[in-house]
Amino acid sequence: MAGHYWRRLIAGALVVFTPAAAFAQADPALVAAAKREGSVSFYAAYPNAAFQAATVKSFQDKYGVRVDLLQVRASELHERIRAEQASGRFLGDVLQASDASTALRVSTGHVGPLGDIPNARNLLPGHGSLEFRIPSFIAPFGIMINTALVKPEDEPKSWRDLLAPKWNGKILVDDPRALGSGHAFFVALLTALGEDFHRALAAHGVILSRDVGASERRAGRGEFPIWIPAATSGRAALNGLPVKYLAPAEGVPNSAMDHSILKNAPHPNAARLFIDHFLDVEFQTEVGKLGLLPVIRDMEARMPAEMQPFARVKLLPGATAENQQRMLDLAAEIYK
Repeated sequence: MAGHYWRRLIAGALVVFTPAAAFAQADPALVAAAKREGSVSFYAAYPNAAFQAATVKSFQDKYGVRVDLLQVRASELHERIRAEQASGRFLGDVLQASDASTALRVSTGHVGPLGDIPNARNLLPGHGSLEFRIPSFIAPFGIMINTALVKPEDEPKSWRDLLAPKWNGKILVDDPRALGSGHAFFVALLTALGEDFHRALAAHGVILSRDVGASERRAGRGEFPIWIPAATSGRAALNGLPVKYLAPAEGVPNSAMDHSILKNAPHPNAARLFIDHFLDVEFQTEVGKLGLLPVIRDMEARMPAEMQPFARVKLLPGATAENQQRMLDLAAEIYK
């Protein structure tokens, strides 16, 4: 069900952004309660993402409520949540993770009801919040090339172009065997191109990595000509390096991200205010500028020129809570 929900949301996101309607201000009572709590602990299953610093700064500047940020891979984060709550230590407030991962947390009872999130009314038409989770943004993943190493005429126009002999042993890949962008890539391309594509890619001498930030820099500095799947949100951290993001013709994997409030959150009001702030028109405008796809309606900001191809290309469906483990097992069998 989670995958169906997000496929509809993703389809709705591919519209031309128009001037935003008037959005309600945050509830003064909620703001006051959040300020009394003083802080919010934000667990983000999106490692090394520079844009999260903008999230933290924007919220702290606006409300004066401190944000304690933890960014790790989804598999590591969810093990931490499980261990904390099993021992009766409820330390986290807000969780941001993929919709499939969040659905698992809902099924295991690790998250609680959201309560009232005023800006939920501004989500794309027909896609209101669920009881335990609410959309936050969509992160598309393409192909990142080092333009000093890849000639314009050799730029991959499709995922299948990566199988060309010239790229053998020269592609750095986020590990598909662990939850994260690599696994999102695995499931999306399995659906779009079939198992044979992954078996051919695995036999193509690809180098697997589990450090997204380091991998981006390795490709940006010329150690590898190609890094996949490349989050468009990472381009700001590579400013000045000869990199370019490509949206392949078949479509791009993506991570549809949810917010939820962790069970027995110690700062529930600050948690609700934080989520509401993320869905505010002002911050969702920044989301677009940061290389992500907003999830609220009537956005006045247009995507930057380099992001226009990602606004037009098909967004490929990913894993669901029901098939996630089966997909992880298959990825482990193929990418040995």
